[in-house]
Parts: sequence; structure tokens; C-alpha cells
Amino acid sequence: MSSEKLTEEAQLKAAFTVVGELAALASNLDYQLNLVIVVILNLKVTTMLHGVVASLDVVRKVEILKNWADKIPDASLKKQLKKYARAIEYVSKYRNIAVHSLIGVTDGIVTLESQSTAKFLKSINLETNTRDRPILDDLKNSIKKGRIALVDGKMLLQILETKFAKFRTE
Repeated sequence: MSSEKLTEEAQLKAAFTVVGELAALASNLDYQLNLVIVVILNLKVTTMLHGVVASLDVVRKVEILKNWADKIPDASLKKQLKKYARAIEYVSKYRNIAVHSLIGVTDGIVTLESQSTAKFLKSINLETNTRDRPILDDLKNSIKKGRIALVDGKMLLQILETKFAKFRTE
């Protein structure tokens, strides 16, 4: 095998590792978001509750979180919740791109290719005669944001559980 081929294989292996980490991180954020939704909606914890909340799409749960945040008077908490929601949206977007794309190496750069005709056509730039494609760095950036969101979410859960504990006992 040529050294160029080994380099491409190494690039692909690294890309697959990034995709795996992003998918796992997105799953952890989704689980954490489930917990946040249970707390903010003051849902009575039952055996089936987490399964039911988990069955909601991430987009719907983020929508619930954003709408709920709009209703609270605490400006600082509202800001934190909205930042957390945006981070989850960002990570979820790139998770979907990563797991639904073919990964390849083009001109030495790892690229993600969608199999969707609509997405392919949207990516074409007729002025420059090129295509815009997500690259591995986009996924790595979403991992960085996701790691921060996971820490922020943990702190938010503690704040929310403390702040809304009185509602649970009434």
C-alpha cells in the first residue's frame, strides 16, 4: 500500500472516531434534556415518565424548553436556558449531518456527503461552481460546544431542582 492510501485510511479512522463521539455526546445531551423537561414541567415522576419524555424528538423538547424559558421572570436563568437550548440544537444538527452522511476524503480533506438530492442541490454554488460541504472541523466544533452544554446542563439541573423543589412538595 502506498503512504497516500495509509494517510487516507488514517483520516477516515479519525473521522469515524469523531462521528462516534458526536453521536454519543448528542445522546447524553438528549438524556440530560429529558431530565430538564421533567423538572421544568413539574411532571410527577413515574415508572413510564422518562420513557415517554425520551420518545419526544429533540427539536420538540428544545421548543418546549425555549417556550418555557420565555415565561420565566428570572432574566439570568432565562439566558442560561436559551443558551443551553441553542447548544443542543447546534449539536443535534451536526449529529444528524454526521450520522446520515457518507464520509470521504477529497483533496486531502475529510468531507461529509449527503445522499439526499435536495441537500445536494442546496449545496451547489452556481457562482463559484463549487459545493459547500460540512468538514470534520465542523463536527469537532460541535463536540466542543456539546461538552460545554453538558456541563452547563448539569448546573442548570441543580439550579432548577433547587428553585422548583417547592412545587414538587405542594
